[in-house]
Amino acid sequence: MRKDRPDKLPICRHFVWVLGIFALLFTNQALAELVRVEQVSNPPGFFSEETAVEVGETIDTITPTLFREGYAFGYWKAGSQRLADTDGRSVTSATVVVEGTLTLTAHYFPENEDSDSDGISDWYEYRNFGNLSQTLEGDPDGDGFSNGQEDRLGQEATIPDRVEDGGISFSASGNIMYGDPSQLRYETRSDPLGFIDHSLEYGESGKAIKTVDLNGER
Repeated sequence: MRKDRPDKLPICRHFVWVLGIFALLFTNQALAELVRVEQVSNPPGFFSEETAVEVGETIDTITPTLFREGYAFGYWKAGSQRLADTDGRSVTSATVVVEGTLTLTAHYFPENEDSDSDGISDWYEYRNFGNLSQTLEGDPDGDGFSNGQEDRLGQEATIPDRVEDGGISFSASGNIMYGDPSQLRYETRSDPLGFIDHSLEYGESGKAIKTVDLNGER
């Protein structure tokens, strides 16, 4: 009578169970894998930071000083990828998904460097366009201001600017809200409501205002 086959079944089940435990442990270890992320500058010396981040998580870049010790910030690189917005402008800070060991590099340029001798600072071209292919007379945003003028005026070469009567220049970007702390809010209304138009206005402290002339009862 053969008794060896039944005797081996428990051993096989035990072996499969052990393999399952090892597979589960390996999976959990992979899910919690930590990798090294470095944030450095080029040239070195502006900052250097190293941290451990789980694969699949995100990390925020350091917010760099734009001008420092004769150098100007140009752009960030995550590995070999330049970090830019949808219009191609370099971002000063970004959130990056970590997929493995990663080096984030903030590239700086001497403020007065113009390596292609086109009259535009290298940092300005790299920050706005990511390359040195622009010309001094170029107008990529079509606002009537050349790259050279935008650079001298401290304007963005990729955001259209307009000039209104009086010579006021402004960028055609999103709406901006401005609050003047010297302005006080005052309301005019009736009690009960409905006898006069309700109004809400702002004025300087000490300013005289005139009430509505009701001309008797209403």
